[in-house]
Amino acid sequence: MVTPWLKLLGKGAPDPPMLHISLKRTGSVLKKAKAEVRQVSKAYLYAHHQLLDEFRNATHWPKHLLVQYAWQVEQEVDALSGLYVVFAVCLLAFLLVAISTLVAYDTKLKAFMADITGEDMQFSGPSAAAPAVKGD
Repeated sequence: MVTPWLKLLGKGAPDPPMLHISLKRTGSVLKKAKAEVRQVSKAYLYAHHQLLDEFRNATHWPKHLLVQYAWQVEQEVDALSGLYVVFAVCLLAFLLVAISTLVAYDTKLKAFMADITGEDMQFSGPSAAAPAVKGD
């Protein structure tokens, strides 16, 4: 991957510079690389105080450069969508098993409900009508 020229020394360059490289990968393939020059943060300057001295001394060569790498990883498989599919398939399988169980044990379930409620099975259907009462 090609990046543009980066100004590390001279007019317009930070004093001292830090090279920040962002790398993006998917699986084992490097998809994107981006490099930019940034100002060194104060926390790095405390840890690397000799770096500031070297950059201010024009006769000191070679100059040392801090390089910071940042990795970004893109997932090849969307795990959340996969979980939604698995949950949907499990729910569908549960509903199919429940419906087939209800169909297979229909008469036994009706008898069980009749025993619990105390109703006779003859009058438990929708076609059973209450006897008509005649008035005087």
